[in-house]
Amino acid sequence: MNRRLLQLSPLLITSAVCYTYIQRKNLETNPRKILFVYCNNEDSTVKQKWDHNWDKREQNTELELKNTTRTLILIRHGKYEHAEDDDKRVLTELGRIQAKEVGARLKDMNLPINKIIHSDMTRAIETASIIANELHRNIPIEMSSMLREGSPYRPEPGTRIRKEKNYYRDGARIEAAYRKYFYRADKDKDTVEVIVGHSNVFRYFVCRALQLHPDAWLRISLGNCSITIVTIRGDGRVYLEGLGMTGHLPVGNVTYR
Repeated sequence: MNRRLLQLSPLLITSAVCYTYIQRKNLETNPRKILFVYCNNEDSTVKQKWDHNWDKREQNTELELKNTTRTLILIRHGKYEHAEDDDKRVLTELGRIQAKEVGARLKDMNLPINKIIHSDMTRAIETASIIANELHRNIPIEMSSMLREGSPYRPEPGTRIRKEKNYYRDGARIEAAYRKYFYRADKDKDTVEVIVGHSNVFRYFVCRALQLHPDAWLRISLGNCSITIVTIRGDGRVYLEGLGMTGHLPVGNVTYR
């Protein structure tokens, strides 16, 4: 009996290896097909649970279930002139038109905007100013250098365009900006804030807010003067209400650079 098992052992091992190899090849060639590779009776799929206390403001009281919402409207700047110095990276004529059109959309949405926050880079300053003029309301405006464009995180798949030192230089600042502006709604009131800034920063914000891996940010594309809306409830739940929306722009006015 034992001799028979010894004779079969190489065959069993070979069969197991071949089965695993076939499963892996199926996953590579047909990624949409759901296959399971079992190891110790456990599904190999990695599942990450939602961190309810992601902003470290969770409170174990009934108040946290109150129906309040913090709404963040992320607007990328308009099309701009590419130049070496930032003060020369002004909006093009089309960029100014885009800014007026997104401002008109915000006005039509008729939201109780509490504040407009913008990057201190020229193209964001100009875009925010045009938006504020279109709203025709006395809304506080705040400028933040934390929102400057940069390289937030090493993306996957990678790119040769950005150097490692850029992630080291910009990553901590952009993460700090995320922590400053993204937090659960107050327990007693709704808030709406408009943030005018940059594509890389906003794509990173979206990944972080949804608790997706930040290396995915470069797989997202945001057009000039596009609208991205993130809502955060009082209990810490986060919802992406819209991503890179450009429906307020005529087709001929939609640009990405």
